[in-house]
Amino acid sequence: MVGNQVSKTVQFETGTSIDSLQALVKYFASNKEIDNTGIANSLQAKLKNNNLNSFVHEVQAQIRKHISSEAAEYLRRDAQYILVQK
Repeated sequence: MVGNQVSKTVQFETGTSIDSLQALVKYFASNKEIDNTGIANSLQAKLKNNNLNSFVHEVQAQIRKHISSEAAEYLRRDAQYILVQK
C-alpha cells in the first residue's frame, strides 16, 4: 500500500571458528590480499596449532605490508571473537 510504513525486527547471530579463519586466510591469499605465501603459511600453521594470540600479532605486524587493511580487519576481528569465547 502506498504511504504505509512497516517496521520489522529481525534477529540473527553470526559466529566464526578456526576452520573459517583458515578458509579466510586461503581466500585472502588467493586474491592477493595476503601477498606473501610464507606469511599465509605461517598464519595457517598458527591456526592449526590454535595459537590465536600469535596469529593476531602476526596479522597486526603485517597490516599494509603483506596483508591488506581490509583483510587484516576481518582476520583480527574473527580471531578476537574466538579468543573471547574461550
